[in-house]
Amino acid sequence: MNLRHRESLWLCCFVAIAQVANGVILSWTGTSSEDWGTAENWSPERIPVDGDSLYFVSSAAAVTNNNLSGTLEVDDLFFANATDGYDFTVNGNGIRVTGSIGTEVVTDTSTDTITDTLNTDIEFVGSSIEINTSTGHNLVLNGQLSGGTQLVYNDGGNGAGDDGEVTLAGANSYTGGSRLNGGTLRLLHNAALGTGALSIEDRSNTNPLLVLGADGLLIGNDLTLTNQGSNKRILLDLAGSGTAELSGAIVLNETGSTNNRFIVGEDDVLTLSGDISGPGRLSLFQDAGGGTLVLSGNNSHGGGVLVREGSLVIASDNALGTGLLTIEDRGVNPVILLTDGRMVANEIIFSNRGGNKTLELDVAGAGAAELSGRITIQERTSGRVDFRVGNNDQLVLSGQVTSTRNAGVTKLGNGRLVLSNASNDYTGITDVRDGVLAINADNSAVTGGVQVRAGAELTGSGRTGSALSVAGTVAPGDASVGVFRAASADFSDGSSVRIELDSSAGVAAGADLLVLDQGIQTSATGDLNLTGLVQLELSDISSTPMPFAIGTTFTLISYDGAWNGGLLSSGGAELQDGGTFVALSNTWRIDYASSVGGANFVGEQLNGSSVLITAVPEPASSVLVGGLIVALACGARRRRVV
Repeated sequence: MNLRHRESLWLCCFVAIAQVANGVILSWTGTSSEDWGTAENWSPERIPVDGDSLYFVSSAAAVTNNNLSGTLEVDDLFFANATDGYDFTVNGNGIRVTGSIGTEVVTDTSTDTITDTLNTDIEFVGSSIEINTSTGHNLVLNGQLSGGTQLVYNDGGNGAGDDGEVTLAGANSYTGGSRLNGGTLRLLHNAALGTGALSIEDRSNTNPLLVLGADGLLIGNDLTLTNQGSNKRILLDLAGSGTAELSGAIVLNETGSTNNRFIVGEDDVLTLSGDISGPGRLSLFQDAGGGTLVLSGNNSHGGGVLVREGSLVIASDNALGTGLLTIEDRGVNPVILLTDGRMVANEIIFSNRGGNKTLELDVAGAGAAELSGRITIQERTSGRVDFRVGNNDQLVLSGQVTSTRNAGVTKLGNGRLVLSNASNDYTGITDVRDGVLAINADNSAVTGGVQVRAGAELTGSGRTGSALSVAGTVAPGDASVGVFRAASADFSDGSSVRIELDSSAGVAAGADLLVLDQGIQTSATGDLNLTGLVQLELSDISSTPMPFAIGTTFTLISYDGAWNGGLLSSGGAELQDGGTFVALSNTWRIDYASSVGGANFVGEQLNGSSVLITAVPEPASSVLVGGLIVALACGARRRRVV
């Protein structure tokens, strides 16, 4: 069948099904010029009048011009490209549409995409008008769309990714709202959707897609994702980097586990600043590397949030609604970022999908945030969960941290991570790579070991059921003088023990205490191992430092296991057992295996051995071997944040 026969057959079908109350169907032939006002350009040969339906066939001229005076009112406007490669453009005066706008490809034997463009303003009349596209056939509306009509965007494709697309590029003012039932709707202007709400449906299971197609878009329309069909997708993926924001209210009525999909391209940032409600679950997916989704509304949706790829910014306390936050990893290491001041109560699950997952607080200046919901770490193979806290920032995990199998916690960044829940029972290793980890609760059930890397610090007034492997610093106490308990401690060359004293307090709380307790859990040994040069750092945190009375004794480390005979050091010189050194305003004698404890925290000390210091009279200057001085000056304070 030749092209003319195909077009004639299609036109006959179109005529047969068209519902034309007034006027006739005019088919564009474009044999004379581009102008609509030339009768020879139409079949039958006459100039369009109000009530006609206009049909554009692909064998005609590709560019047409509405040069008719006034506003032509048409019933239907239809583009039926009979072969590949025919793109229509309509210029000129505005039109009024009372029926529908549609596209169709009669014969499509290549992979070319057909795009028809209307540069004219269009006024819609009626309660609802359909704009229909088909597989491989796109429609661009550059003019202003007006009227009180609801626009319904449909697609006749199969949802396989090549379905038709409608682009809205004008400053539209139609007030009836929009409904996306299939295909792709691309927005290029802040007012693209007019003033009404947008409902994304999927009555034909074609996975409708809303595309935010311009950098800096701010869409204020309300949005509803209905519980019909399957996936509803919202995409921001610009060339290079870009931003967009949806500031209207969003209702997630779709209850499928991954059906409300927000897809953000690499280096792009999409902000949902409107309030999110409904029973559905919000899902963040990635496109070509993974971008960032920001949730800043007062959200109440019940289905939770799924992060499969990319970065999620929690920018309000209720950003996650009332459900779970689930973090997976499909190859791009998802990141959860907290803004300053957040108090987030949602339960968080790091699922066992492999790869690394990061939860981060890093704000300019000094910031703080708290997660009070339970955190479950399900990783058990190659993946890990990183808690990254920026310089001068503090992140508190006041909810329970638990795990499956051997999942643990990794601390990154120069800031402070605080574990303050007494029910923590994760079984993997606690890896302090950077900054400070403070354990301020009884974490005796955490038994996977604590590794403190060089340059990092472990502190707190709590306990861990783990053995300490220390290349960095252990500093008992936290905001004040206090006690920290562990199963045992192995200090390597270059590590340090930092002890705070308080000369303005009574001796009972005059110095920090590290307790190594073999009774803290069944595999604990209570051993103290000192290898190489292990620095002892003393400081007086009193606001008015003064010398301690002669004879004052403090236990620095209480242990009920074995001591390997290693020594602490000061200024690069070892402190011999029974020897003296000068620190602060006192001379001290140090004993490593004293059977008599010091005066500080007597009830916390073990019935074992003590690393004990005793204030003794100052010897003659010739007796001071090498002028041993402990590094930190009187009055120096560690920066601590409650």
